[in-house]
Amino acid sequence: MEEAGFWEDSLDLHGLKRDAALHELDLWLNRVFLQDIREVRVVCGWGQGILLTVIDHALSEHPLVERHRLDGPAFIVEIIPRSDDGY
Repeated sequence: MEEAGFWEDSLDLHGLKRDAALHELDLWLNRVFLQDIREVRVVCGWGQGILLTVIDHALSEHPLVERHRLDGPAFIVEIIPRSDDGY
């Protein structure tokens, strides 16, 4: 079974297949949002660039992502702030 490596502010998706990586990314972005973490790193690796492209698109479309930028084989991701009511 494939598993992503994660720490509080970093997610490593090396070696995951597309669907597994997207699933882990979504779960993790929700987790860091609820913890009110504002900036995180998502590591994809270089490889053939397929996962990098897929994750770039997913981050562009994700409702919790304010903006993201490429930083080597990873993305620096800014998470939207939580509102005063906790959501």
